[in-house]
Amino acid sequence: MVPSEVAIMLMLEEESIHSDGKAPPVALLDWYEIGEEILLVMERPIPCEDLLHYLDTKGGTLQEEEAKIIMKQLIRTAIDLEDRNIFHQDIKTNNILIQTHTNTPQARLIDFGVSCMAEKDSILRYSGTPINAPPEAFRGFCRPGTTTVWQLGVVLYETLHYCNFFSTKHFLQGDQMIDDELSEGKKLSVYAWMLGLRPSSLLYFTFSRVPRLLQSMFKYLRRTAPQPARSPPPSMAQINTHTHTNPHTHTHQPTHTHTHTGTENSKV
Repeated sequence: MVPSEVAIMLMLEEESIHSDGKAPPVALLDWYEIGEEILLVMERPIPCEDLLHYLDTKGGTLQEEEAKIIMKQLIRTAIDLEDRNIFHQDIKTNNILIQTHTNTPQARLIDFGVSCMAEKDSILRYSGTPINAPPEAFRGFCRPGTTTVWQLGVVLYETLHYCNFFSTKHFLQGDQMIDDELSEGKKLSVYAWMLGLRPSSLLYFTFSRVPRLLQSMFKYLRRTAPQPARSPPPSMAQINTHTHTNPHTHTHQPTHTHTHTGTENSKV
């Protein structure tokens, strides 16, 4: 039987997913079953680095215009995945590659190790990185559509805030805020993300001005969102089954090994 990650990666070879203006997934070049392990041979674009390290080279944050370019690519790819009922489940800065061979950053989505096939409104047990969990994960469940929007928002937040890891728990407790120095339009884009809009709606809010009504809606969201206990509740404790030294690190099942092979802007 073909492993689910392999099956999903093969589905992502469709040409339309790799068109301009998107953050296409890296290609699966080959895969092998070795005993109980699966070895995946993946494309590695050169030169590139993950977004987490790319932020470090930029001093910990991006200019808003550059963040818009990257977010636009990611949102378009998120729409492609949703249209195909593919739930990545672990979108974060170190699961995004940035190709640096041109002056315009090109994002690539990687690591489908916890991805699955699911419709956007399905109810599932959350298996992504715990610190980036959507608010409903504190109640023991998640939905692919809103989880994807939440994780894209976490990426947006971290690209615009100096060396500041986002924590859903801290945000719900009111301990993590949006930078007052951001432009009004960008603040409202972050608010739109917090409201859990569909990826296609996010594309509009990221590149347009939106009504100030969103600010009061954002305050309403804070009042009505589930509040986590100071110590993780059982559902989150079950989710976080690994020890994490980096809050962005998520350890997948030890049966998957990824080998990256790459040449200058090619699949080899």
